[in-house]
Amino acid sequence: MKPVIVPFDKCKNFDDLLNGIENLFSDKSALDLVGFIKINDAVHLDKISGPELIRAIKRIISEQGSDAGIFLDLKLADTSDTNANVVNRYQDLIDIVTVRESVSAKGFLKLRQALPKTKIALVSALTDTPELECRKRNGMSPAMKIAVDIANICSAYAEVREEKDALLPFDLVVCSPLEVNFLFNLCGDLFQFIVPGIRDSWMAEAVGQQARFTGIREALNSGATYAVAGAQMTKGNPKAAEPVSAEQSRRLTFEEVGKSEYVAIDPSDPLATLIACNGFYESPKNEIGAYLGPLVAYAGKYDAGNGEQKNLVGFHYFNVAKAEERPLVRKVFAKLLAEKVKSTLADSPTLLLGMPMGGIVFTAALSTELNLRLGFAEKKVKKLADPAAGIKEDSSLTADRHDIRPGDKVIIVEDVCNNFSTTEKAREMIKAKGGELIGITCIVNRSPNESWEDLPVISLIRKPTLQYRQDSLEVVELVKADKVAWKPKHEWPRLKEAMEKK
Repeated sequence: MKPVIVPFDKCKNFDDLLNGIENLFSDKSALDLVGFIKINDAVHLDKISGPELIRAIKRIISEQGSDAGIFLDLKLADTSDTNANVVNRYQDLIDIVTVRESVSAKGFLKLRQALPKTKIALVSALTDTPELECRKRNGMSPAMKIAVDIANICSAYAEVREEKDALLPFDLVVCSPLEVNFLFNLCGDLFQFIVPGIRDSWMAEAVGQQARFTGIREALNSGATYAVAGAQMTKGNPKAAEPVSAEQSRRLTFEEVGKSEYVAIDPSDPLATLIACNGFYESPKNEIGAYLGPLVAYAGKYDAGNGEQKNLVGFHYFNVAKAEERPLVRKVFAKLLAEKVKSTLADSPTLLLGMPMGGIVFTAALSTELNLRLGFAEKKVKKLADPAAGIKEDSSLTADRHDIRPGDKVIIVEDVCNNFSTTEKAREMIKAKGGELIGITCIVNRSPNESWEDLPVISLIRKPTLQYRQDSLEVVELVKADKVAWKPKHEWPRLKEAMEKK
């Protein structure tokens, strides 16, 4: 996902608008950065209707080799029927539309029904309003006003929606860079964030309409999903003491985004978020759909005869470590998983126990969300891996760093569940210390089951994936050719290179 939204406002005529968009996408930096073109007053140009204009813009975008979407910044604020009548003209043409907080819950519902494929963005505190003015007019800061509006609209919407309707009244929240981190921490597990007010150091002397602004790297690191950058992407700062052209400004913006910790977090689709983190591998296929490898080795084993245990292999791998290293993703995943735990378990847990090593980081994050005591198990290696023989290392579990108290109701936390070999070891260890295992949580459950030994498996991502013996017909030739990553995390660059070649 590309994080920059470029607005085309104050356009005087049709040709200037299309020429401006064509010029923007002639630059590779723009092709790599721009996810959406934003228009508002342009849909009121003479001699062309709004829908016709958008179709023309989409043609230009496609011709320039971009996949950017259309963001229609109407800031709808009318009655439910009027708003629905307006947007009906844009069905299947727009990807995002803005709606003011003054719209009724029924109005949000009608917009959801009228534009099922379009994301709705809430506009509450306009970014050209200084904080002091917002406090005087609303009795609260911009951040608090937006938070209150979110809570109130969601509450009212829940009373009018039916089961078939979208769960939430909107998908995105528009806020300045000064509010985004507060709002992300509050509801980043529910919404994405559009952040205007982007002005980096080389644009310092350029005058913009936003009263609350920061640089793009800071905005993305604070939780922005998309950053709206106008003059910075289309004009640069030619009047500065050291002039910056539009092309230079785009290149500098690209560099700033590259220095950020940005990843597109989609709270409605954790797998898409993991993929955005570069945390998912699928073996490439040839033109007839046959897998080319490399395979990956799994923790699960089978009896290969003569007392030899070999690891199962497959074509998919979930590298949750790529998500756990990112604080914003970690926070959202922990919040989402915590809600699932609370809605699933009948017993009240007293201890979260992280499994080594993949479960440890998310145990800490989940412990904060659930306000539960935590512990970490440790792995004791009994036999080293032997890649030449197709065998991963063998180990047992200990838990000496933290207490498992007699009577503890324990949830174990893993990164990926499938064969539950670690789960069996954990249950034995917990029982030996007087505790009781009551549930299993994980980021990814790739097994075909949602329970193990009558215990619930509570996962954020459930995606059953096949695994094979090394002598299975589907994989045996790849195994013979040594096209197997025995330690997938350690061989991640090799796996990603294979995916990029497909």
